[in-house]
Amino acid sequence: MIHLHNVAVHLEPDRAWARDDVPAGPYLHGSRKRYEQGDHLLTDVVSTMPGEEDDRRMCFATVSLDEALDWAYRRGIRHGGDTLYVYEVEMEDPQVDVNAHPLGSEGPVTSVMSPRGRVVRVAHEVPVTEYPHAFLG
Repeated sequence: MIHLHNVAVHLEPDRAWARDDVPAGPYLHGSRKRYEQGDHLLTDVVSTMPGEEDDRRMCFATVSLDEALDWAYRRGIRHGGDTLYVYEVEMEDPQVDVNAHPLGSEGPVTSVMSPRGRVVRVAHEVPVTEYPHAFLG
């Protein structure tokens, strides 16, 4: 059984994210890639947006099952795959995901990023055809 927690945050617009803002796990990673227990998550550049370039390489996770499924679905549009997998993952030194939660944003922090993450287990899987938000054209 997975228990999910959100951290409600009310920020001053210029305050940087701190360790206390990072939600407690378990962390979930959504993908159409089939990982095995112990596999390391793939990393990607944090941001290539003009004016917001951040060349750190991180992997990403959330504390929300719905967000993890949505991530697996949206990323898979480009990469393919018939199944949406949600993995419980360990995140080394998790930080607030600055793409999902820009500085000054309010609301619960649900997404994290980390330089390294490792798959603990498959927590949930759904065929794309059964995902309620899928556009099957």
